[in-house]
Amino acid sequence: MSLRRGPVLQWLASLVISVALLYYLLSQIELRQLASTLTNLHLPSLALFVAISAAGLLTRSARYWVLLDKKIALWPLMLVTLVRNLFVDLLPARIGSLSYVYMVTSRCGLPLDEALASFFLAFVFDIVAIAPLLLLALLAVGGTLPAGSWVLGGLALLLLIGCLAALYLMGPALRLLALTLSAVVSRRKSSTAPRLARVAQSFDSTADEVDASWQRGVALPVFLLSIVVRLCKFGAYYCLLHAVLVPHGYTWGTLSFPMVFLGVAGAELSATLPLHSLAGFGTYEAAWTLGFTQLGMSTEIAILSGFATHLLSQVHDYGLGLLAFLWLMRPRRGRP
Repeated sequence: MSLRRGPVLQWLASLVISVALLYYLLSQIELRQLASTLTNLHLPSLALFVAISAAGLLTRSARYWVLLDKKIALWPLMLVTLVRNLFVDLLPARIGSLSYVYMVTSRCGLPLDEALASFFLAFVFDIVAIAPLLLLALLAVGGTLPAGSWVLGGLALLLLIGCLAALYLMGPALRLLALTLSAVVSRRKSSTAPRLARVAQSFDSTADEVDASWQRGVALPVFLLSIVVRLCKFGAYYCLLHAVLVPHGYTWGTLSFPMVFLGVAGAELSATLPLHSLAGFGTYEAAWTLGFTQLGMSTEIAILSGFATHLLSQVHDYGLGLLAFLWLMRPRRGRP
């Protein structure tokens, strides 16, 4: 009973926190200001957001294409990536990214070990790519930030080192996990033993796929593609924020890209928290407001821009992701 109660209590706690944050943030602004911001968007910047998001989608799909050794065509991978983006934004702690594994195996017909290997590698390369970009952004605006920027720089450097170590040790770690599960299975003859044995075998074959990826020499192209994926993501947010803030007197010249990068990175980090609510409403805006006010933006503008950019990006991602999901899940001859 307690095992079932745990997730329910976690969801309730995240819901209460999100509602409280939404109430507090919305009490700091007038709703008509938010409505005015959303109805007076700068359309050329909004078009740039859509275009750069499309470039990011193509690049992320190309990275999966390389990791999967070109076994799935680029167009189906783009649809899978759209579905992955939908569930990443929708579910807490980034667990929605596992929808990629489901789509690649059940809808595209690839073995589980290949799907898991590409999933793990893409996940770690995403973090590897953001660490040097974060360091560059901190160096670019370091003189305008408090002394804590050195702490953030140190953490970014540690993050980079840790992720490089994780890439190097991923294969051995998966094999060690498989051996541990196999040892548990051999000692405990229970009803779950066959399932654990299959999981152990899956981890072992996934480790083989990771090693095979290294032997194909994918490290450099995947790293470069990961850098482009990150630049497209934050570049798209930069254009979207500009579209939102033009009615408030902001221009390209007054909106610093490194500052926007740091502010958006902080808000994106909130999506990895276990208490990240459904679609992230509340926690995302709170992290956005905290980050951008620390970077010199007024509280009112930070709250308005946080709500506006989050709403617009979610409508964009959910709309495309839902269409891709319906297309991939449609019944086809020979497949239930």
